[in-house]
Amino acid sequence: GFKMGLGDGTFLEANLAECSPFLQPQFGCDMRTPLNGTIFRLPLRQAQHAAECPYAPHSISPDHATKLLDDFVRQLADGKMLLFLEHVMRVEIWRWDADAD
Repeated sequence: GFKMGLGDGTFLEANLAECSPFLQPQFGCDMRTPLNGTIFRLPLRQAQHAAECPYAPHSISPDHATKLLDDFVRQLADGKMLLFLEHVMRVEIWRWDADAD
């Protein structure tokens, strides 16, 4: 991962395809103004997408991705997972259905 400055919009314009998942209205992120929070995007790619990706060529099945995220939620809810983030108040996991509007 990496941290990026977004203020002037040049990163957004140069990387629109990569930024589009963050631009959903429910996230409150427009990639131009400060966001009161942190968004993580996990590159859970299926085989056909991974083969085309030079920086993350690993694939994961939808069932395996669902299991990993379910395990994460369960461990977090049980207090078994230590996130090294002191001020985390809420964790949300969203699934982007490519066929949805």
